[in-house]
Amino acid sequence: MTHKRKKHIVNPLTSAKLLIHDYGGYPFPVQLGREFAAREYQVLRLYCSSFNQAKGNLVRNGHDPDNFFVAMIDLGEPVKSIPSSKGGARRGAMAHF
Repeated sequence: MTHKRKKHIVNPLTSAKLLIHDYGGYPFPVQLGREFAAREYQVLRLYCSSFNQAKGNLVRNGHDPDNFFVAMIDLGEPVKSIPSSKGGARRGAMAHF
């Protein structure tokens, strides 16, 4: 069964512009940005290349709408992850320099 995507009509005077940034470049936020762009939002997708973690597909492809952009932020050196055994007050922290 083939599902057809509904055509979303967006008023260009009120259409939203979205900036989506997650440091790691994780797959879900990338997919989220692509989905918003498919619905005619203007999307700028930012990620930090200094985090050495699994990343989503951060390269524009032929299927991406013209209103989907990806940009990289580079801190100039890798960011070290905090070992999970630290726990405690640092549990919510993602990384340290």
